[in-house]
Amino acid sequence: MEAGLSNYPGMFLTANPQMPHGVKAEFAPYPLETVIGGYDRLNLVPTKRADVISKPNNAPYFCPNGRPTGKQTYPWRAVLVVTHDTQLANNDMMQRLAPECRIADTSWIKPGKVAWDWWNTCNLTGVDFKAGMNTPTYKKYIDFAAENQLEYIIIDEGWSGKESLMEDISPEINLEELV
Repeated sequence: MEAGLSNYPGMFLTANPQMPHGVKAEFAPYPLETVIGGYDRLNLVPTKRADVISKPNNAPYFCPNGRPTGKQTYPWRAVLVVTHDTQLANNDMMQRLAPECRIADTSWIKPGKVAWDWWNTCNLTGVDFKAGMNTPTYKKYIDFAAENQLEYIIIDEGWSGKESLMEDISPEINLEELV
């Protein structure tokens, strides 16, 4: 578990060849240059990296020569040990370790249930239109959510082009009509 992770890379564990059955922490170096790529061209893939784990010249996290300078705040890394996996859902360790919320007014944040097209691959049946990543399908999702007291729907991958999310919206989806 990680908390207070801001402007700092996530940590992952790899096998430690010097210690049988051991692990060691790995951090991604900071990406200086990226290109669009990866699965279905949905990722920014680093082509050049800095030999640091955080953004250069952006205190407090940049550490020249690997040595911290001045007052710095680092993220928490924790391992939770429980007797039953159900205890993980009710654990508040993340909230205890995280810094105070930086959002002054959180009253607009409303948790809720969601209809997510990915779970059924936009595969609606018994409708009088071609189901898919299109306006009629999402109207059906909106109606379904309303009928079943689901607070939200997710319009997932496929609503926009590959090069620019906001400037290359799929011609099959009318966002203004849906919103």
